[in-house]
Amino acid sequence: GGALELELAFINTNANALGISIKINPNALALLALELINA
Repeated sequence: GGALELELAFINTNANALGISIKINPNALALLALELINA
């Protein structure tokens, strides 16, 4: 789906920022998983 592809593109583009966010806040990974499930 378009939403999932957009999400994956966003993750790929912002991989470093995402990694930093997860290091600062481990819950970010859980929130991302919920986002993907609800997409």
